[in-house]
Amino acid sequence: MISVAPTVASPGDSAYPIALVDPDPIFRLGLRAGLTQTPGLEIVAEAGDSQLALAQLAGLLPQQENLVGVRSHVKLVILEAQLTLNDPATPWLWQRLKQQYPQLALLLLGGPAAVSLVDTAQAMGVEGFIAKGSDISEIVAAVNTLRLGEKIYTLQAPQPSLSSQYPNLLTRWQYHLIQSGLTEMDTLLAMLQTHLGQPQLSGLERLVCQGRQREMRVARALVANWLPQPRRVIPSPPPPAPPPPPPPLPAQLLDQFVSRCQAGLVNQTGEPLELDILKTEKRLELLLVILKQWEDILTALQSSGLTIAQLQEKRPQILLDLWQQSIRQFFGPYATLPNQQEVTATLLQAQASIESEFLQKIPLVDQLMAHLLWQQPLMIENSLQAWGTPTALAHLSQILDNLILQMANAVIHPLLNRFAHEDAIKGLFYDRRVLSFRDMERFRNALSWKYRWQTLVIEPQEIFESRVSLLVLSATGISKTSLYLPRIPELEQLEGLRYGVTLALEARDAVSPPLRAAIALIGQGVVYVLTQVIGRGIGLIGRGILQGLGQTFALDVKRARPKP
Repeated sequence: MISVAPTVASPGDSAYPIALVDPDPIFRLGLRAGLTQTPGLEIVAEAGDSQLALAQLAGLLPQQENLVGVRSHVKLVILEAQLTLNDPATPWLWQRLKQQYPQLALLLLGGPAAVSLVDTAQAMGVEGFIAKGSDISEIVAAVNTLRLGEKIYTLQAPQPSLSSQYPNLLTRWQYHLIQSGLTEMDTLLAMLQTHLGQPQLSGLERLVCQGRQREMRVARALVANWLPQPRRVIPSPPPPAPPPPPPPLPAQLLDQFVSRCQAGLVNQTGEPLELDILKTEKRLELLLVILKQWEDILTALQSSGLTIAQLQEKRPQILLDLWQQSIRQFFGPYATLPNQQEVTATLLQAQASIESEFLQKIPLVDQLMAHLLWQQPLMIENSLQAWGTPTALAHLSQILDNLILQMANAVIHPLLNRFAHEDAIKGLFYDRRVLSFRDMERFRNALSWKYRWQTLVIEPQEIFESRVSLLVLSATGISKTSLYLPRIPELEQLEGLRYGVTLALEARDAVSPPLRAAIALIGQGVVYVLTQVIGRGIGLIGRGILQGLGQTFALDVKRARPKP
């Protein structure tokens, strides 16, 4: 799993430092986004597996936190309850953390399979245990509860079965017999209590009922002592887990994409992108939504019976489904403005223009799916790359980056056209730099000119040069790169001004070599004339002038000398 290097808070920071440990990078990133939006909380470390978590926490935590004057850079660790270690003494990661750092607060997140660990966690002093599927507001509330020094357990352990508590048949029969007697006694005590509550009882009758009530309570206490004690069932720790196999290629690609997203989403391409309009957290949220929808589509294609021969035919529908599902998931299926206009339905009406301007132009999608689903070799830079090789993985990362980023631009493009000046949309999605009417129109005009120039000049040039431009995620943000890709069929379909651009490029290439040679020859001739002809002439003239000056000076000296 991919792990993210921690950002350590300074010792003087008043924010509550938290570390996240979970093998699911998408869940981890979503949890990080939710927690960082809460004032006073800060994520200082993340890890995707047990060993990396221990290594990171070792650098952030003192070995003995109870020492006076020692301050920890992590106060709380939120982790998956079922993360294991290859250690029979502490098979669970949270056991090792609680043993090694007893003052460190732990909040365990677990599903239904983890409820058997609740009692063990409580016995070891774990501060919190909640369901992993809890809403982000519930997780934030749990974090604030632990921050106040209290404990929270919302994931309750199931009640063990009667056969597990009383495995012996005779003991189980004894339990049933005594329990039925206790139930009858409880019923009689309730009836006596109700009867005593009647105000019309005589004094003698009340004394008799109170005596029977005391006798029944004593008898119940004596019978309850004969109730057999259940056997305590302690969940057995899991066997030491073998080293995990490397993740499958699609999961590895998705993990790396999430890791690159955290490096920053600043536009470094030098040209405007639709993503620039969004707030930073909304950019990240949109990319993760598209990534999740793409993962779901890959899973559906694996079980659909689709063949490689059908891939090219299904490619437009696959990209269209990805665009539609991303819009529904990001904006919500029933999002409605105050004027009763439905946001999602309005955005989906731009299907035709989005297909022609965005989806059809996303390159190498069919090769990406063929490589991931059928392990077909990847033809990149005029060479075949086998499935799973580092070179193929590097190129697949670039193709996936471009797919997700271009799809994100396609999702926001109709929003800019239909809801550019809606205050409700601005408050939720747009960055504060483009809130004014003038800034918004300037941004939209810049996008419009970019696409005109790209359609008329840049695309024909790339087709003529047999290359494609890709948007990729780098260490500094969103940047641009290019790959070699034969595009002869597209070149043959060019016409009009776009075709004229290729003719101009070809003419320049045809005229440029002889013209450069002629200019170089003329330049050499000019240099020869200037240096060898004109330069020498000027030199002779200067030499004559100097000789004449020397003779005149000598004559003047001779005349000035006194006669004897």
